Amino acid sequence: MISTINDLFSLISENGTRAFGIVLTVVGLYFALSELRVYIKHQSSTDQLLMWSMVFTAGVFTVIFNDFVFGALVGISILMLVETYKMWDTPVWGQLMAATTISYLVILAGKAGQIIYDYVVKPEDPNEQIFSLAFNLSFYVFIAVAFLFFGRKFILVSRLSSPQIVYLFLFGMMYGVIIFLQRQEIIFTRDADGFIRSFDYLNLNAEWTERVIFADFGTFEALTVIMIFMYFISGWLLDVLFGVKPVDDPELIAKVNAVAVKMGIKQNIKVGHVSAPILNAFAYGPFFDKRIAFISNDINEFTDSDIRGVVGHELAHSAKNHVMYLLLLSVFELGVKKALGFPATTLDYTFLPDDAVQNISFGWYYAFSYIFLIILLLFVRILEGHADKITKEIGYGEDLSKALFKLEGFYNGVASDFGISVNLLTDRKYTLAERRRFTAQAGRNLFGEILSPTRGSAFANIFQSHPRTSYRIRSLVSDDYGPIRAAFLPYRLMGFGFRKKAIKEMNKNNDKFHELIDTSYLEEYGSDALKEVLKFNPLKEAYEPLIGKNVIAYNRFSKKVEIGALEELVITDRITSPIFAIVNGKSFDLSKTIVKEYDEQQQYFLRDGSIVSLIGYKLDEKKGILAVVQNGSQDSEEIELSKLGKPVEFLSDLEGKQIIHFDKGVSQLKTLESIELGESWQSTTIKLDGQTVQGSSLIVDFPPVGVEIRKDKLKEQISFLKYLVGKKVILFTKENFDVSLSGTVLSVTEDQFVFEDADGVHEIELPRLEYIIYNDHVVELVTKEHISLFTKIGIWWSNRHEFNYITV
Repeated sequence: MISTINDLFSLISENGTRAFGIVLTVVGLYFALSELRVYIKHQSSTDQLLMWSMVFTAGVFTVIFNDFVFGALVGISILMLVETYKMWDTPVWGQLMAATTISYLVILAGKAGQIIYDYVVKPEDPNEQIFSLAFNLSFYVFIAVAFLFFGRKFILVSRLSSPQIVYLFLFGMMYGVIIFLQRQEIIFTRDADGFIRSFDYLNLNAEWTERVIFADFGTFEALTVIMIFMYFISGWLLDVLFGVKPVDDPELIAKVNAVAVKMGIKQNIKVGHVSAPILNAFAYGPFFDKRIAFISNDINEFTDSDIRGVVGHELAHSAKNHVMYLLLLSVFELGVKKALGFPATTLDYTFLPDDAVQNISFGWYYAFSYIFLIILLLFVRILEGHADKITKEIGYGEDLSKALFKLEGFYNGVASDFGISVNLLTDRKYTLAERRRFTAQAGRNLFGEILSPTRGSAFANIFQSHPRTSYRIRSLVSDDYGPIRAAFLPYRLMGFGFRKKAIKEMNKNNDKFHELIDTSYLEEYGSDALKEVLKFNPLKEAYEPLIGKNVIAYNRFSKKVEIGALEELVITDRITSPIFAIVNGKSFDLSKTIVKEYDEQQQYFLRDGSIVSLIGYKLDEKKGILAVVQNGSQDSEEIELSKLGKPVEFLSDLEGKQIIHFDKGVSQLKTLESIELGESWQSTTIKLDGQTVQGSSLIVDFPPVGVEIRKDKLKEQISFLKYLVGKKVILFTKENFDVSLSGTVLSVTEDQFVFEDADGVHEIELPRLEYIIYNDHVVELVTKEHISLFTKIGIWWSNRHEFNYITV
């Protein structure tokens, strides 16, 4: 036994890959068994079970084959196959999942083929050619399948309309030429070891030429030549690729050329149009053939302001030859790679495998290339900021800001951060009500990013070519953010000791920011549009239970505090700040204000279930507002106001009423017959539909409450669905999986869910329902034993910064 343990530790210490695989296996098995126990015993959902089974599988294959990449690919591919099957009847998402899964399977097949080849042939110098071929091929497979499902529209509406796609295709063509030249022994020769030698056209006959670009002529130089060639033919090439049709409207052409003149461009601009359900444009072509293409369903959708803003930004790229800078950056990247002795691209591992693996493996090369890409994207964001700055300098900054805001209204839903809007990939057009709602949501989100930028959004921006729209508008409405500073903003917002200062700087001009957004929305949709949106959105309902109650209102920016009755809620015409609360006759913007029920005569729950007395508040320069509470031992402590829970009477008032109970894997409606409060939630006893339950066995989820609708449990959930009649809810369905619906539940039958929003009445089949969120004086009691350990960790994580649950 001791010998076996020693052998195991020896294996782990000598082989880091297998050690990591063992960790994955153990962690995956532990959580998978936790999920399996809950699933078998309480019929819970299988989603988490599938995920941790994937981790376990990845670990096992990593240990067996001593290859983490293969293990990860196996695990991910299994997960994606199952998810594709489950989502196939979900419009667009099913097809996106299929395209992604197929491309992953190509990579998996290549890796498996590489492992088999290396095992059977046992080459002295493995070169990963099969894996590299599959990896490079997978991108083309994904694009091909996506085009099969969605056509050219996939490129145009997913912010992928980039010459880089053309580059990738032409790189492949160039490598075909290189292979032909090799086989015919034209230009290229081989050295004594059989490796390809570049053409020594300068006759320098020195080893250092292998590390200096254009000191000889090989792959790096060939790629540079092809990039220059692509630049010169890019006007014609992008017309063909994107289906750009020439515009012959003299009035529009005159407006474009007027902007060009202000940019200092003397030549006439060729104007084109591409049909797609979005409002955007892109400039392209070399310095002697400048072009711009509008993207929209109808060219007449562009207002004069849109033209000034969008065309101004795009022609700024042309006027300042930003494409040339990008070309130089690409050449610089090739120069660095050649200096390090690395391959030019991942395609080297496919077409020149023996040469490629001399200094770096395929996996490490890919990681290096990704790091280099992040650095290059920083420079690309600087160029984007520079184009914005130039547009502002010629007087079109406000027009550009409004155009950016309008464009943001098209990108909504789960995948919007990745530049994909699922709705845009369908054939239907947005209704007026949807445009009002999506644009209003975009306005609130943009303003929220200025007030409280998240680390997650900042991290996502590091991998994007454009600064986030909120960052761009923030730079346009003030003069304190230059292109370089704005490009580094994501890094500062992520932390590194600069986050607080960066947030403070962003908040300096939030009045200018929201004034521009609000004015733009009013100009586009009119003063009644926001009221129509809020008529069906439950935003106001979240605060209505506090009307007439004693509250504390704390403005996080002005530091103003008011304690007193919440007298009323006022609907404004400002989408960035749609609701104001009136406390003691004073107005508080709820987008900037924390509002909590506040009564020093009341006892309150904390997140750990303890019950405390509220005795006051305190302002702290660093932490903001703190609640001062007293526990049973009469010791006082200070906690952040956001972590102060609900008053004890919130739960006691529910006695005799219906609440939600998550039990045996499903959320159902039950009656809370009685509640006997103890010294804490743990010692509280409740009776649910005749069953006595201890508080220590339950987690309490406070409103807003989100409920998953289980297709296999509809009979158990029908009473809950009928309970929602007359209430405003946020609804996710198969057809609206990415973007929710907001409206009122009209009726529920055994088969249909009848729902009304700004577009009218919808009859939805119950099996098409996915998820419902609603605000009400209600709680969901979650039986702890019926959820897995990982779910409990997720609840703890969401409860870190504010009170959402009582959990022990």
